[in-house]
Amino acid sequence: MAAGVLLALTWAVMKSGEAPQTHVAAPYQAREGDAVQTAESVQRPDPARASAPDPAPEVAPEAPTTDKPVPADTSKTRRPAREDTVAAEVDLLRRAKLAAPAERLQLIEEHARRFPGGILAAERSLLEIEARCALGQRDAARELVASFPRRFPGSPLVDRAATLCNGSAAQP
Repeated sequence: MAAGVLLALTWAVMKSGEAPQTHVAAPYQAREGDAVQTAESVQRPDPARASAPDPAPEVAPEAPTTDKPVPADTSKTRRPAREDTVAAEVDLLRRAKLAAPAERLQLIEEHARRFPGGILAAERSLLEIEARCALGQRDAARELVASFPRRFPGSPLVDRAATLCNGSAAQP
């Protein structure tokens, strides 16, 4: 009798044109927290009970209907946050360097707000000195030059900062 029921189910599925959902996810496709179904863990109906409908069938976890690969873990291929921050700093300072002096100061202020302890703070300070010199704010520029070695000790840019705002170096 069980063979007859199985044959009838197979015929009904074939007639409807749908493939039976018997695919079981391979263990490598399982994600963390997913229940992995193996051939041993699949509950098979009792042939003696096959003719009587269950009053409340158990809901089994839905098995995938296709063999689509599970997306790779993107956390390994994604750049670390520090690299993203450096790229954003470089982009902002590049825009500042190419901008007119007044806009350059705005971009420098934005950089200082977004990256107060950024690794390009010394470069930001050089751009600010240049912009202030170009705008004729020589006193403010000289104060920045004087404080540069104290703010960035050991920086290779100390000598360059000292030469800014002197004659032709003041031009952007």
